[in-house]
Amino acid sequence: MPFDLNFPFAYQPLDVSAVFRQTPDDFFVDEQLGFALSGQGEHLCLHIEKTNQNTVFVAKQLAEWAGIKQMDVGYCGLKDRHAVTRQWFSLYLGKREVDISALQIAGCTVLAVSKHDCKLRRGMHAGNAFCDSAAQLQGLGRCFSTALANGGRAGRAQLFLVSSVLGAAAAICSKWKPC
Repeated sequence: MPFDLNFPFAYQPLDVSAVFRQTPDDFFVDEQLGFALSGQGEHLCLHIEKTNQNTVFVAKQLAEWAGIKQMDVGYCGLKDRHAVTRQWFSLYLGKREVDISALQIAGCTVLAVSKHDCKLRRGMHAGNAFCDSAAQLQGLGRCFSTALANGGRAGRAQLFLVSSVLGAAAAICSKWKPC
């Protein structure tokens, strides 16, 4: 039995459309650790910006480069592949040192390096900041006009929704220049 996804609306539907995520630069994720790395310890932490690379692939490449087991590479969460993402990885090296300048992973750039006393684990970070760009935005002016002209409950709800979404997007994206 097919399931109908055409649910009724409480108010007039918003006639707004946009195209999202046409290129990796259209979606940006910045991992927020929420704590300071200790600067000492047996774990080398790398803050990496990656484009069109998924977290597990980069972790495997880091393990191979450092000559360690893949289980000795830590990260706080999986990030989107089709995006520009910044995230931290930890590598358990013990007392060994590695030459960071020799690290070459396609689509990846090391932004910062630090030491820490424990492995980064899934869910250990405070959260992620996102920036999602939209292209070919249509109908937004009409939506504002309708919401303002209506003046009733539906108009205020639509205006609040549109202005909240745009305001939140502007605040988040202002931290990252390409958006």
